[in-house]
Amino acid sequence: MPAIAKFMAMKGHNGYQPCQACNIPGVLYGTTYYAPLCRRGQEFIDPEKLPLRSHKEIIQQAMGFESAETPASQKHLAKEYWINGLPVLATLSSVSMTVSFSFDIMHLILLNNIKNLLLMWTGDFKGMDTGNGDYQHAPTVQEAIGKACVAAGRTTPAVFGTRVPNIAEDRSYFTAKTWTIFATMLGPVLLRGRFI
Repeated sequence: MPAIAKFMAMKGHNGYQPCQACNIPGVLYGTTYYAPLCRRGQEFIDPEKLPLRSHKEIIQQAMGFESAETPASQKHLAKEYWINGLPVLATLSSVSMTVSFSFDIMHLILLNNIKNLLLMWTGDFKGMDTGNGDYQHAPTVQEAIGKACVAAGRTTPAVFGTRVPNIAEDRSYFTAKTWTIFATMLGPVLLRGRFI
């Protein structure tokens, strides 16, 4: 995502408007902006009716940034549009600023969402509580899931990928491959019936 933001000359995934495809504004939590569809005190944002950006709009905003006369006005426009300039690749007719740069599944899903879901299920996600939900696992449940991950490694053929270590212990050494195996093969079985 940082590399895509550099190519696109945009603020990127931690910006107030982090998406190159839509104008959904972020919500600041701590020091990070999130783009939730359901916001406290506001109307639910329909994911099928997002305020979409267009290639033309991004180019016009970038041109406005480039033609600003002072650094102060550039800074103001950068904050308003979340664009840092006109990207070199925008000069290619085959490039669309809204669809040519795909989202990175490894960072967005595997190393971010799956990991954050696990932190939520264990009550360790940025000091947040469960709110109105009831989705946190008891420590004994998490320990059992971790032991089952290790046990599954003894019977899972190596062609399916690396072994998943005990997920209840230190997860700092987990890789995208480890999270993929947990999310697609072990998680659906080990988490069945845990959220009812």
